Amino acid sequence: MTALVSYSTGSVSVAVGGTTVTGVGSIWSGTNARPGDVLQIGNFQTVISDVTDTTHLVIPPWGGGAQSGVAYQIWQVSPQRFAGAQAMQSVNDLVAALNTSGFFVFVDVSLTVPDPSLGDDGQYAFQPTTGKTWAKVAGVWTYLGIYKGFNFTGAYNGATTYSYGDVMTDSGSSYVWINATPGSGHAAPNTTCWQLLASIGNTGNTGPTGAGYGGTSTTSLAITVASKVFTTQAGLAYTNGARVRASSAANTSNWMEGLATYSGTTLTIAVDKINGSGTFADWNLNSVGQPGAGDLSSANNLSDLASAATAATNLGVVRYAAAQTLTAAQQAQARANINVTKKNYIINGGMQVSQENGATASAASGYFPVDQFSVNFTTGGSLSTAQVASPTPGGSPNRLRVTVTATDTSIAVGDLLCVETRLEGLRIADLRAGSASAKTITLQFGVKAPAGTYCLGFRNGTPDRSYVAEFTITGGEANTDVVKSVTFQLDTSGTWLTTNGLGMVIDWTLMAGTSYQMTPNTWAGASSGISSPSQFNFMGTNGNVFELFDVGLYEGAAAPSFQLPDFVSELALCQRYWEKTYDYATAVGSVSFAGMYQVGLTLTSATFDNASGHVIMVPYRPKRASPTVTIYSPNTGASGKNADFSGSADMTASVANFGMNCARISANAFGVSRVISLAVHATMNARM
Repeated sequence: MTALVSYSTGSVSVAVGGTTVTGVGSIWSGTNARPGDVLQIGNFQTVISDVTDTTHLVIPPWGGGAQSGVAYQIWQVSPQRFAGAQAMQSVNDLVAALNTSGFFVFVDVSLTVPDPSLGDDGQYAFQPTTGKTWAKVAGVWTYLGIYKGFNFTGAYNGATTYSYGDVMTDSGSSYVWINATPGSGHAAPNTTCWQLLASIGNTGNTGPTGAGYGGTSTTSLAITVASKVFTTQAGLAYTNGARVRASSAANTSNWMEGLATYSGTTLTIAVDKINGSGTFADWNLNSVGQPGAGDLSSANNLSDLASAATAATNLGVVRYAAAQTLTAAQQAQARANINVTKKNYIINGGMQVSQENGATASAASGYFPVDQFSVNFTTGGSLSTAQVASPTPGGSPNRLRVTVTATDTSIAVGDLLCVETRLEGLRIADLRAGSASAKTITLQFGVKAPAGTYCLGFRNGTPDRSYVAEFTITGGEANTDVVKSVTFQLDTSGTWLTTNGLGMVIDWTLMAGTSYQMTPNTWAGASSGISSPSQFNFMGTNGNVFELFDVGLYEGAAAPSFQLPDFVSELALCQRYWEKTYDYATAVGSVSFAGMYQVGLTLTSATFDNASGHVIMVPYRPKRASPTVTIYSPNTGASGKNADFSGSADMTASVANFGMNCARISANAFGVSRVISLAVHATMNARM
């Protein structure tokens, strides 16, 4: 059998007939002591009525005599220690609470009124989701209204759905939603939905004007860096240490400024910055900011820069006061910005010089409408090309023109139409093509053409290296003068001559079959790549006109505006490749004595023939290479003939021993004792 459990920690004291037991060192918690347990002191026992705290108990009047600091025993036999007793007490408490008047019956969100079977008279029903409240009177739930706290939603929004108790603001006033049904789109003041909660007040009266900055002074003072004392108005807002600027009212660019002190009507400025000069008595005073540590003064004109060289680099400025290191790209851009060109590698880019053909049009392929530019084609259609007089944006009086006279709408694989120029290797040697140091170049040109995508072909002289670049004439640019350019790095491989041989070929492609097409914007091992698959068919419409002018090829990624070369200098460059003895405006093969080479002699001995005699020596400008010399009779214009003025007839002649500077013209046999006078015109062709 299990012994009774007891608790006896500490000691107790109780008076005779007392109802309070006081413990020392005791812990009478709800576990160690409970109402109903038995307290024993000595041989006397009593029932514990209540446990006040951990050191006090309540008992019936004590009949065991006075006790002080004695031992005790609490026998833990309270009915509360048996299973179910505490739970039953909790149930009793709950039932008592339910039976009290005012305990709420909660209404489910799905119901509109409380269940009539619930609650007693005097009790309340509440629906938390809506705030609605009812009271039960005479067995019936009576609706009292909505009791709900404010929900502050901020500024009114017509798209927001508002519920009872929602508060919003509109035009400075606040309103609360009072309609039991939630809603949106009802702006205040709509008294069905909103009740004014707080109205915006009236604007108050303007307060008195406080002290301000500004001020004026008529004190006559010179603009210098020194302490300046101004007499001004009293009551200004300046405090000692403020930075103040005094500016002349007549010219605000005349000013001085610095830290100031102010008292009464006296403002003293310790001037440390000035602008302008002179003495003035019309000062406007204003507060200004403190200059930064790196502040520059306009009076110093940038002389106060810590490092002008570093500033120039940061700003991308080209200097002239001292040496400056610039990259190749920076040099090219600087030249372009001030329209200074290192060198235009194109000869006759202004289309000024046309020695061979003048302004005469031709329908033949390989024709040179101007020096250094030929028009080459294979097509089922036909065209005409010529130098035409028409001022260009760059100032040249001429341009090259190609005109379609019969269409070719079915392009064969080998069809082609291009304008071509060829550059001597010596002329492009510094561009370093074919090496790892190959330069970046920019080809810039003027063009007038129908809308479409055109191509530029770049090849070496072999040719076995090709590059194609595209340029587009938009609808808005069609048949108007526009300037186009392409920029790319020259080839780092392949053979590119730097001698007097063919260094580079450039083509403006107007039509091309697939035999001439390649992928654009990349160097490739192709011999005839001068167009891309996007190439426009210029030959597709009769009457189409293509004009080329103001052509320049420059080192670098930027090009200057086209600068028209001096005609005489440009003519001399052209004559390195082609020259005639005729006057510039005289067509080759014309009957003309101007400019002819002539020799007169008397034969007095043995027969003189072209095997043993040398009749005429024709000098010319130094050529790129020994030229092809063609002779013409000045008397008849016949090719391959001398004019024999003594015999009044042309004579068959031949050219021999020609070089880069001179050729020998020899005549057929003459009889003895013959007086002769021979004359000749010639053309010298050293084109590539």
